[in-house]
This record gives sequence, structure tokens and C-alpha cells, in this order.
Amino acid sequence: MWDNMEWAQNHINKHDVSVKEAWEVVFENNPKPIPLRAPEQLNFPPYIRYWTIGKTKKKRVLFVAWEKHRETLNLITAFEPNKKRIEIYEKIIKKTKYR
Repeated sequence: MWDNMEWAQNHINKHDVSVKEAWEVVFENNPKPIPLRAPEQLNFPPYIRYWTIGKTKKKRVLFVAWEKHRETLNLITAFEPNKKRIEIYEKIIKKTKYR
């Protein structure tokens, strides 16, 4: 599970999302969502930031952002995305699949 569990849960409580739901979206969905490298990752070396939109086991759609450094996985945020954010994500996914 996330390496920053307590901080993460406190941080995403305002969005009414659990750390377990965020984990499901990133690591337990079939098919798994494609993580996208965030453009601002150059500002946070050596961590690599990712974000994705996917569904929990209960079919709740969530935007999840996290960072990875070696084997450390830190949840940054998770919330229900608006329609525009979902459209942007789907456009990016479509472009990356056909390269």
C-alpha cells in the first residue's frame, strides 16, 4: 500500500476518498489504467510523478496522482474528476496508444 498512508488519508479526506480506493484505481483495476508522467515532474527529482483516471471496484471514477522513487509510492491526491479532466485524459490516452 502507499508509503505515506496517514498523511495521504488526512490529505484526501476533504475529497471523501479513501487511500484504499486510490490504490484500487492505480494498482488493482483490470485492465489497469495507463499512468501518465506529469509535466511538472522535472521540478521534483528524483521522484517521478504520475496521474491516472480509473474506476474503483465499486465503479467510482477517480483522478489519482502519485509519485514513485525507487520502491517508494506516495499518494499525492485523489478526487472525482470533472468532465473536462476526463476528456483531456482520454485524448492523451488515445494519442499514446497510436504512437
